[in-house]
Amino acid sequence: MAKPVVDRIAQQVQDRAELIRVNVATPAGLDVARLYDIRATPTLLVFDGQGNVVYTHVGIPNAGAVVG
Repeated sequence: MAKPVVDRIAQQVQDRAELIRVNVATPAGLDVARLYDIRATPTLLVFDGQGNVVYTHVGIPNAGAVVG
C-alpha cells in the first residue's frame, strides 16, 4: 500500500522542516482551525521561520508543489 501524501511530504522535508498534524475534531485542533480559518479538511499550511503562512492548499496536496 502506498504511503499517504502527507507521510511522503514529511519524509522528504524531515531534515529541513517539521510537519505537524492537527486533528480538528479535538478542542485544541478546533482552536487551530479557527485561528487559521480552516474550513475544510485536509488543509495544508506552510509557515516561514517567522510563523507567517506562506503556502495554503485545501484538499490532498501535491507533494512536488510543497517540497519543490
